[in-house]
Amino acid sequence: MSIKIAYFDLGQGQDYVYYGSNNFTGIHKGNTLMLSQEQKDLYNKGQVYELYPEYWIIKAEVFEEDKVNDKLDEWVYFFKTGDVKDSFTAQGLPEAKVRLNRLKLTPRQRADYDTYAVMVDAVGCV
Repeated sequence: MSIKIAYFDLGQGQDYVYYGSNNFTGIHKGNTLMLSQEQKDLYNKGQVYELYPEYWIIKAEVFEEDKVNDKLDEWVYFFKTGDVKDSFTAQGLPEAKVRLNRLKLTPRQRADYDTYAVMVDAVGCV
């Protein structure tokens, strides 16, 4: 899977999330490349495109921040604003928020934070 987060208006279109996959078409005969039954069994896939990466383009800059409708939108909101609302429930967002907040620290603050975190882990406090 390849995910590109564009912070500029990439291409023309009305959406802010685009998905694509590979489809292989013969340039001389126009047929679609297919898996044999043996390959389907070996790879546990039904189509050639399932063996290759999926592509996602997220146009964060055109996302409307007041239109968070699902967990994907929560992530796009985070990509655009660097913030996670308390009401968000998407998997991984709390950890992303902690990591981003740590990156925002000065080198000295980060060293102090890391020292504190090691001490808390050693004592077993939360």
